[in-house]
Amino acid sequence: MLEYFPNVKFYKTFHSVEDIVKSNLTLQEIAVCGRSNSGKSTLINVLCNQKKLAFVSSIPGKTKTINYYYVPSYKTFYKEFFLVDLPGYGYAEVSKKQRKNLIFLVDQYLERSKNLKLLILIIDAIRDLEEEEISIINYFQDFRKNLIIVKSKWDRINQREKNQILEKWRKNKEIYEKTLFISSFKKNNISLLIKKIIYFLSN
Repeated sequence: MLEYFPNVKFYKTFHSVEDIVKSNLTLQEIAVCGRSNSGKSTLINVLCNQKKLAFVSSIPGKTKTINYYYVPSYKTFYKEFFLVDLPGYGYAEVSKKQRKNLIFLVDQYLERSKNLKLLILIIDAIRDLEEEEISIINYFQDFRKNLIIVKSKWDRINQREKNQILEKWRKNKEIYEKTLFISSFKKNNISLLIKKIIYFLSN
């Protein structure tokens, strides 16, 4: 299995979904979405085996735009595509207006993107599903769109906490079957996530 996507480069920053639509992009898109401080930028960097491709800030909520990364074709594994970094939402330090605008930007992208093949929804291991995540999951279930849920920072919790989370998560079979438990630091299940991304790109 592949351990990362090679030769990924920054493509473009978009400040609105309207700008994306006007660009008439045709490549398939894999989008990454999650709360601020969920480990979103770190996961993107690990997927691409780069340290500074996606900016990892000590200040949560830094990403307020939609950032596109170009992933070139690699042998017979997959054809070129865009990896899309959606803005982090839900950070308490931003104003209610900013938070509302960020959620609107994410929602607009998810509803209007014609090239979206898969959404990777990142949720911190210690957090439960909240209103924004539930809304996204329901939308993807209702419209039968491809979704992978990533429980991030899995290495930061002890075995007792893992067992408690797994017990709770298994109560919803449909959500549990879409979930990967990942450590970007230890690279646990990264290859499996890449395998699933490649599958959705080709199906």
